[in-house]
Amino acid sequence: MKACCPTCGQIGDLMQFVAEGDARKTMALALKWPAPLADALVRYLQLFQPPQRALAWSRAHRLMAELHADIERGAIERHGRTWAAPQPVWQTALQTVVARRDELTLPLKDHAYLYEIICRGANKAEAETEDAREKQRRNRGARAAAERREADQHGAPVPAKPPGGSLKNALAEARAATQSPTTEGSDS
Repeated sequence: MKACCPTCGQIGDLMQFVAEGDARKTMALALKWPAPLADALVRYLQLFQPPQRALAWSRAHRLMAELHADIERGAIERHGRTWAAPQPVWQTALQTVVARRDELTLPLKDHAYLYEIICRGANKAEAETEDAREKQRRNRGARAAAERREADQHGAPVPAKPPGGSLKNALAEARAATQSPTTEGSDS
């Protein structure tokens, strides 16, 4: 990554400017995270570099500080809602943005595209969780209906609303009551 001296405008390699304050702060923020996430953050910052110029360290530090706060919190605020964003989500989203660099209008101006990717991913995960929960609910209902049919076939009464317990407990009690006379009769 190229860097620019804030005093003279000299452009040079990143390592030449590590002694500079904003550069040190920016890199310190990036290096607080595991290596894959830190690498993705630095590559993402390159998307903010203006053409024919270097990204100013003061701007790089501001951008990194904005991301750092949200990564540390594990969530982002977007569209009036809080979205969960653990570190693996950040890493994947950052890598996705960098991979799509040819499709983007560069330099990026803010984190809006990154945050949209995180929101879409969280929305998709929530939808899948809801679908799974809905399937479980439907399966429970189908299972309960099958248990009721089975109890009806054995002549056991099934209460419409089990007193003091669940339908499952009531079915178990009904089965036990149906099997008791048969068991007693076979002992004699």
